Amino acid sequence: MGGGSGSALAPAGFGNLRRERRRGGPRRRGPNRWCAGMRWPIVAIVVVAMAGASPSVSPENVKHAAMFGLSAAAMKSKLFADQEEREVQRPAATVINHQLKRLELKLKQFAEVETLLLKECEQVERVRQRISAERVRTRQA
Repeated sequence: MGGGSGSALAPAGFGNLRRERRRGGPRRRGPNRWCAGMRWPIVAIVVVAMAGASPSVSPENVKHAAMFGLSAAAMKSKLFADQEEREVQRPAATVINHQLKRLELKLKQFAEVETLLLKECEQVERVRQRISAERVRTRQA
């Protein structure tokens, strides 16, 4: 099945089983554990499979419900894996952003030093020209 189809189709598969149960199929009581974020119990597949001996639940519907349930569980595990990956990448991104800020600060400092060196170079050039002009005047006098 495709990426998102499992979670979308799973409620439909369990809906068929619920309709069959309402018509008089056997009801199982016991732990009703819900998977985080899912709208149907994980043990429903096992319970429905155990009820498969009853003529009110067809094996084809049990097969579809199991397929849809497993598809939904796979989709949910993919979502959890994606979330875990984002949580792992978040600190790395923070470190990279911090290093980027430090590099930007260093580049800014280099630009300031370059500006100061250019000003100093211009000042040295003016002093050189002034001394050169004084030499010429001294030789002429």
